[in-house]
Amino acid sequence: MALINVNLTCEEEYKNLIKDIYKIIVILCILQALFYYYDNKNLLSNSMGGKLLNDDLLILILFLIVSFAGYYFVFERFLQFY
Repeated sequence: MALINVNLTCEEEYKNLIKDIYKIIVILCILQALFYYYDNKNLLSNSMGGKLLNDDLLILILFLIVSFAGYYFVFERFLQFY
């Protein structure tokens, strides 16, 4: 049961597009909040350059997992399109 139900009167493929856009926006907002509260300002450049599995890359992967989990466990149930 969602907190907000949105009734869209369009085709199913457009509803899926809107759901995907909502999903991407939520995941990027959570990821940005995690980057903001993490002190390392060069996280992306440090994670992509250097050793194969360095600490910054593992932190980036962890942030991505937390962002996806935040969407699927919280925000997916917050807004429902039908």
